[in-house]
Amino acid sequence: MASIFGVSLFEAISEWRKPQERHDCILIGPVYNGKPSSSLNRRVIHLRLQEKDSEIECGDVAAVMGGRGSVREVEVLGRITVPLIGNLHLVPNWIDWILMDVKGEIGRERLLALVVDGIKSRIATIETCAEDGETITLDLFKATVVNRMKDKVFVFREPRSIL
Repeated sequence: MASIFGVSLFEAISEWRKPQERHDCILIGPVYNGKPSSSLNRRVIHLRLQEKDSEIECGDVAAVMGGRGSVREVEVLGRITVPLIGNLHLVPNWIDWILMDVKGEIGRERLLALVVDGIKSRIATIETCAEDGETITLDLFKATVVNRMKDKVFVFREPRSIL
């Protein structure tokens, strides 16, 4: 009986101690009255960088937390002011264009560096918006999502208030 209990306890501990997985991502957060928004009010763009087929996946910090993940190693890339219409697709489109320009096989770390450098250069060269249109100011960050799921960053759940 003690050996059965020992195995069960060991299995429970090994399940609890799964290795942490690291996922590269870009964060986008609105700026209100010149101050960055709360870290919980940011959009997360997961960069699933692979040597042959790279893809991006979008979600929010709540969906990261739904998968028991956390956002770490946040590094500021810059601040931009863009038109309100289409701002949700702007950075994912930049990343798609950067990934299309990559030729040949390169490692994941080098690919991440190319994406970050490409975003920084776009931030530096973006034109200012016309004053008459609605605009939004966004902060962009490079970060790492840490969780215990190998290929999954976001877990979308129904809010409890709806149930």
